[in-house]
Amino acid sequence: MAAEPAPSLGISIVTIGLNAARELPLTLESVIGQDYPNLEILVLDGMSWDDSHAVLQRYSGVVDRIVTREDAGIYHAMNDALDLVSKEYVLFMNAGDQFYSANAISRMVSALEGAPDAFYGNHIYVDGRREIFRRSAPFELIADRLARGEIDGNWLDAIPAHQATFARADMLRHLRFDTRLRISADHELLFRAHEQGASMQYVDELVCHYFGGGFSALMGERTRLEGASVYRRFSDRPDLVDKFFYPDGAPLDPQTQRTGIKLGGFYPEETWIELADLTRGGDWVSGAGCELLSPERPSTGIELIGHNSLDDQQIDILLDGETIASAAVPRDLFRSEISFDHPVPPGSILALRPARMEMVGQGRRAEVAFALRAFRFSSDRHGFDEGLPPGTMLRFQSGSADDFVRILGTGWSAPEPTHLWAMGPHSDLWLKIAASARRFRMAVSGNPHVQGEAQELSLLVNGTVAVTVSTDRGRQAEIEVDCTAAPWRMGEINHVILRPSAFARPPAEMADSRDLSICLWSLVIE
Repeated sequence: MAAEPAPSLGISIVTIGLNAARELPLTLESVIGQDYPNLEILVLDGMSWDDSHAVLQRYSGVVDRIVTREDAGIYHAMNDALDLVSKEYVLFMNAGDQFYSANAISRMVSALEGAPDAFYGNHIYVDGRREIFRRSAPFELIADRLARGEIDGNWLDAIPAHQATFARADMLRHLRFDTRLRISADHELLFRAHEQGASMQYVDELVCHYFGGGFSALMGERTRLEGASVYRRFSDRPDLVDKFFYPDGAPLDPQTQRTGIKLGGFYPEETWIELADLTRGGDWVSGAGCELLSPERPSTGIELIGHNSLDDQQIDILLDGETIASAAVPRDLFRSEISFDHPVPPGSILALRPARMEMVGQGRRAEVAFALRAFRFSSDRHGFDEGLPPGTMLRFQSGSADDFVRILGTGWSAPEPTHLWAMGPHSDLWLKIAASARRFRMAVSGNPHVQGEAQELSLLVNGTVAVTVSTDRGRQAEIEVDCTAAPWRMGEINHVILRPSAFARPPAEMADSRDLSICLWSLVIE
């Protein structure tokens, strides 16, 4: 049985409604019926012209405050409510939605560890007669997958609904919902809060029924465009976010402030700038070069994607007049990864200077060097500043996701209560270990659903196979890596790849469509 919740944790429940006379009783009854003792209940009605006023009068004795005023939309009303609440935390349970059970709040509060800036649980999405259970996830994982552009429908469903999210009123007053958005401002605020360091705790409890068919469901294309615009702000790969929302091509600029943006030195692609072998897409860089603005984090390199029609082309990259990188660019389509001599501070202006140029066009001519289709700055985002010290033990399970999410690369499923599944042909980690450490050990096990011979797992360090072990149909095995010898690079961030000999999906009756390879249990630094 859950522990009795501390009544000192005050919670304000806010209901926003407009012409919601039919929905208000369902919502308010679920709020009033909560067994949690320290609640404040507020209702903001947006000057309804149906029977909402009469309905609210019936609840005037049990609702702490009823406010009727005009607003400029639901998020404007939610901002207004923040100036009226008096409790420490706020949850918005808007007209039409309802708590899952009478002890939904009590169970959430009882499971809290510490005093996070926000805590949230699961919800049931009601679509007509269908009820769809949607489980959330630790926000570090949600944000990390978005940063890497590894999003899908399951990722989208795991973002906590505002009806299942309790947030500090002071934090919400500081951040405010972005009223320029009409559909996704609640998600935008969560990602913005996380980016600014807010602590968030996921509680695996069912909080509410969220009824579909509301405003966002009716907006169609606006919903898709606004969602893509919001999520790409918090991703290092907005191109992959765009691809998820717009598989046939997105109507959005491929660069954002997070990825870095183009400043000057470009010709837009026009009919008078033509080359016989040009693959369409991108902007021409002038013969004198171009300038880029680096993202709002330190950068250690850049990937350039484009088209070059000249032999012996080279690009020098300058910061404040100093050359920090140079790279030869191959002819035709190219993708060049370039490392800087030293990290570039956030918001720096970098000059790209080509070695060669040519005159193109007929009649109206231009001096061009190459066409730049896209670019991506890189950083040591996955590493720990000082490195993991001896004595560190990471357990790869849902309860400790915050401890290890920063070292995860691609190819991982969401953590489960006791372990983490790798998926597909390879999964990777980014590890930085303190110079005083001698080795690290990893506990792994194979996929029992792989048919035939036992799985073999190769572990590559910085591109070189360091060790190969047999995982033998689900039995645990241990991998040990010497951190004092090559290919390990002491004091640096190392790229570790786990490459299984086989992977497989569980049987159909398990309703699990993941291509599971190996199971990761723990990592110990010695």
